[in-house]
Amino acid sequence: MQGYNRIHAILGGSDRCIATHPSDMAVARVALDAVVQTRKPNGERSILLVDFHLVPGNTPERETVLQHGELIVAVDLPASPFAARSHYLQLFSGK
Repeated sequence: MQGYNRIHAILGGSDRCIATHPSDMAVARVALDAVVQTRKPNGERSILLVDFHLVPGNTPERETVLQHGELIVAVDLPASPFAARSHYLQLFSGK
């Protein structure tokens, strides 16, 4: 709990959970203002990705704002001059 890795929780942390978010792609999509499109029994909604992931707080077992029965149907990246020349590359070690 007191180690140097506490600052790596880019999408938030709490006294109950300081783990880094397991998705590199989520951090990149937050930087590009991605929007999650969902469908649930009573309709659809759009959620900014920055609001989609929950800070662990008192419920570290709950990672997103998805409600029971809600399904992700798309993730949109808005057009942006910044993103037009961007790309995502992830390298894996062969070990």
